Amino acid sequence: MKIIEWNINGRSNTNYEVPKFVSQTIIKDVDIVILTEFSSVDDGLIESLKESNYTIFYNKIRKEKNKILIGVKNEIISHSNSIKVIEAMNNPHGNEEPNFLEIEVEINNKKITIVGSRIRDGKELFKKEQFNTLKNHLEKIEGATVCAGDFNVWSSYIMRTWRLKPDNYQFYTPWYSGGFKNPDTWSHVGKSRHKVYKSLIDHFITRDIELDNVSYIWDFVNEENGYGALQPEDYKSDLKGYPDHAILQANIKL
Repeated sequence: MKIIEWNINGRSNTNYEVPKFVSQTIIKDVDIVILTEFSSVDDGLIESLKESNYTIFYNKIRKEKNKILIGVKNEIISHSNSIKVIEAMNNPHGNEEPNFLEIEVEINNKKITIVGSRIRDGKELFKKEQFNTLKNHLEKIEGATVCAGDFNVWSSYIMRTWRLKPDNYQFYTPWYSGGFKNPDTWSHVGKSRHKVYKSLIDHFITRDIELDNVSYIWDFVNEENGYGALQPEDYKSDLKGYPDHAILQANIKL
């Protein structure tokens, strides 16, 4: 089964349409999709996925806020009546929560928890508080779990500062290899004081689930999809509603 996570650059807006190539990319060969920075209930995207036999879940909060969308191909769901959805963590300090959505579903008669999350960017303490909230929640989940999202830090930072218990959680990230010449070695291009930099900030965290062929995909950045002359290594976040992160993809081995 193929799973992807993709930050689609919604930026808390409710006034935009997700480009059609996003749904076209998903329905081609993806079994489980997690979209972060999904901020509007875009009828075109939702309907396209439903028509392609996905069961769709997303946060129902009304205020302008980045949401998470999770879609699962109907053909891999064993028992649709057993699906459980959790939209928020039990956390008294709401401002310290990351964007979050969790579903529990049976796939191949095995219960799997799928979590989509995005650590909201900000000062280091603000991000650490969100990490702790997510960490405490993940440690309470029982059984096979896959969490994917935009963590807004490199995985080396997470492994230094964030110790998950039980310790059979694994991190999956396409690591730096051979310099930044290969488009699958970074997941986002940022800008600071007019300086452009590349970073690896989209990751998988799993327990009792193995992943292989983990990679970042940038081939959607082309003129046909509305990016003009921009290349994967260029800054793209000014294009509201056009994904500015790579697709993080992997195959799930149950």
